[in-house]
Amino acid sequence: MVLLFWNAILEAKDKGLEEFEMGRSESANLGLISFKEHWGAIGTELRYWKYPHRPEMATGGSEKSVLRRLVPITPDSVLKAVGGLLYKHVG
Repeated sequence: MVLLFWNAILEAKDKGLEEFEMGRSESANLGLISFKEHWGAIGTELRYWKYPHRPEMATGGSEKSVLRRLVPITPDSVLKAVGGLLYKHVG
């Protein structure tokens, strides 16, 4: 990984670029943050907002809780098939 970053930085410098984006890191991933800081990276905090806000259902039967119960008991072959169908339509 170090060699990959080093070569990417050298190539960017050869093209006259002055900044190198090292990507996002979860705040709990201290190892990755430390790795990036050793390269001179300076972290900034990102905040995410969702609109519209959709509070959980009052009964506790939210969509997330249904998925959390179903996914672990669903066979891998079914999850892979559904993932293959949805992947190209999500994100």
